[in-house]
Amino acid sequence: MDQLTEMRVFVRAIERGTFAAAAGDQGLTPSAVSKLIRRLESRLGVRLINRTTRKLSLTSEGETYFHSGRRLIEAVDGLEDEVAASAGHPRGLLRINTEIGGACSIWRRRSSTFSNATLMCGLACP
Repeated sequence: MDQLTEMRVFVRAIERGTFAAAAGDQGLTPSAVSKLIRRLESRLGVRLINRTTRKLSLTSEGETYFHSGRRLIEAVDGLEDEVAASAGHPRGLLRINTEIGGACSIWRRRSSTFSNATLMCGLACP
């Protein structure tokens, strides 16, 4: 798994309070979550969580990783939402040539649909 996936699972486990709850949210088994967090701790060279059979508690390094990780995840998700939302909006140059002089003014009034587009109108002579 990549670093962002490890971070997501770690943050979710802390938010939910148990590996089992985080596993259910992430479509993993509790043992997979445990292994993933052990691998994360090993890669970082620090212990992030003090585990007991009943609860998870963060070490000071875990607190730092949790808060910073949650901010990073929110930023990545926000970026992806922003980019995906812009995909549905037309952009570029829209040229309209018409024989009817009023057609361009109608298009200009409706141009809010084309907020990322440049509208060029021309009057074509018959």
